[in-house]
Amino acid sequence: MPWNTTSIPTDLERIRRALKVPAEKTYLDIIRLSMSRLELQAPDAIATVQEILDNLDNNRAKRMATLGDASSALIKADVLEWQPGAKSDGMDQLEALWVQELCAALYLELPVPSTYGNGTLGRS
Repeated sequence: MPWNTTSIPTDLERIRRALKVPAEKTYLDIIRLSMSRLELQAPDAIATVQEILDNLDNNRAKRMATLGDASSALIKADVLEWQPGAKSDGMDQLEALWVQELCAALYLELPVPSTYGNGTLGRS
């Protein structure tokens, strides 16, 4: 299965957004190189990357749908303290897992899990 380069968003843009890196030439070149390498070395894995991107998109859509929902959890009944976002904790963990799988599939490295999402991208 080839990369989606025609419909918007393209696979390049979906990968960039999933990795939360800026749309700068250096980052885009690294992603393009990884995509090209995957296409040459393991073209069947493109479908795996696209599946991960679909999972990330679906997860984000679910998260957006729950924003309008009562997404708080009662944690203390005597003063009615609410913990916001308790329903989305599992979604955050799934997203982090899928981003790690995406990086592995594209031969990319994010420095450490604690810096997930701050825009640092490296090549292995």
